[in-house]
Amino acid sequence: MSRTATGLLAAVLLVGGCTSSGDPAPTGSAGARVPGAATTAALDGTDAAALLSRATAQAKAARSGAFAGTIRDQGEQATVAFLGTSDGSSVDVRKAAAKAGTVRLISVDGTVYVKADDTFWSSQNVPFIVSLAGGKFIKVPAGVVPVLGELTLASFVDRSIATFPATDLSDTVGEETVNTIPSWVLTTTSGEPKDGALYVSKETSEVIRWIGTSAHPGQLDFSRWNVDLGIAPPPGDQVFSIG
Repeated sequence: MSRTATGLLAAVLLVGGCTSSGDPAPTGSAGARVPGAATTAALDGTDAAALLSRATAQAKAARSGAFAGTIRDQGEQATVAFLGTSDGSSVDVRKAAAKAGTVRLISVDGTVYVKADDTFWSSQNVPFIVSLAGGKFIKVPAGVVPVLGELTLASFVDRSIATFPATDLSDTVGEETVNTIPSWVLTTTSGEPKDGALYVSKETSEVIRWIGTSAHPGQLDFSRWNVDLGIAPPPGDQVFSIG
């Protein structure tokens, strides 16, 4: 492993909260459901606690998924987009924020590829050669990126969906169509989605949207649960070699 690759670690670590980039939203094959993905009979809207329990359990058990939206990160609003597996074996994750800049990280086949703008790189203690990447990805051995353990669907579910307060759950369940999907709407006792809400598909009990509470602000739209996401390394002509 080169000293240059090691020097990139500090920059990659900053991707650890949640990530996205000025590129288009992550793309991958629409794919089919992963074999063995759990399916369950739909619940009605009479038991908020049961809906919350199942939706949270399914999110935690999912093998793969995607989300996009906004989070509060390092004191400013950031847009995020994510495709990835529960164990982090394949990830395409991005973040864009005014002060922090934009960064994208792809991890696949044991290798990490990082692409960022000048705003992001200028704030990092990385070798000069990084500035010559010209908007291309930089290839980094996965072994020097311990933060990959946090860049998993399971980790993001824990930091979003799983923070919805079961102890502050309203007994009243609303209804709304979100992204063309008829959904149950779970809220906190205020009954106002702006104070925290979980939108759950009526048909599959999968989480469609999470709106955070004041303690965990943000809004993320979830999709493509248990689907083969088709994550692949960037084309070779988009990768900058650092030796």
